[in-house]
Amino acid sequence: MIFGKNLKKLRLYAGYNQRQVAQKLGVSVSTISSWENGKKLPYGKNLQKVIDFFSITEADIFSDNIEKILQKQDFIDFTHERIKIKDGIFLIAKGDALVSHDAALIRKAEKILKALFE
Repeated sequence: MIFGKNLKKLRLYAGYNQRQVAQKLGVSVSTISSWENGKKLPYGKNLQKVIDFFSITEADIFSDNIEKILQKQDFIDFTHERIKIKDGIFLIAKGDALVSHDAALIRKAEKILKALFE
C-alpha cells in the first residue's frame, strides 16, 4: 500500500526508528508497523498527526512520487532530531525562543518542536 511505503520512507529519511515515531505520535510500535506494512491506515487525528509530524500534505503521503517530495525536503540536525526548514525561511531555535517574521510559520514550528521533544 502506498501510504505504508511512503510512511516508512519518510521515517527513514528523517532518521527515526518505529519506536521514536510511535512515541512522538502517541501510538504503539505495532500500530506504526501495521501502517508501514499496509495492514491498517490511520484515520482522523492519527492521520493528521502523521501529516503534521512530517510537515507534508495528505496528497504527499498518498503520492506515487514520494522520492521527489523527499528531494524537496530540507532538514537540519537539531539536538539529534530534525527540524524542517520550509520555503527558505530559517527558524532559529534556542531554548524556548523561535525567530521568524511569519506568525503562521512560528505556530507550525512550535507544533514540530512540541512533537519532537515531548
